[in-house]
Amino acid sequence: MLIRFRTDLLHLQTTGTPEFMAPELYEEEYNELVDIYAFGMCMLEMVTFEYPYNECKNPAQIYKKVTSVSLSTMSCVTSIV
Repeated sequence: MLIRFRTDLLHLQTTGTPEFMAPELYEEEYNELVDIYAFGMCMLEMVTFEYPYNECKNPAQIYKKVTSVSLSTMSCVTSIV
């Protein structure tokens, strides 16, 4: 059987559980580090016994929180990694 991949299709939506999605996924330029982010969010849920971003009522509010991280905070995070 011959399998043909279609490269002309565009992904018009991001898939995933918003509470566990890394900010890079929203920009659609990401690598395997987003898996580490998701794993960290799972660990956070297990340690705190709370679902991440449970104060948000919809995915749009989660998006705003995730993407509103300041650059100074990000530089601290990237220096740890």
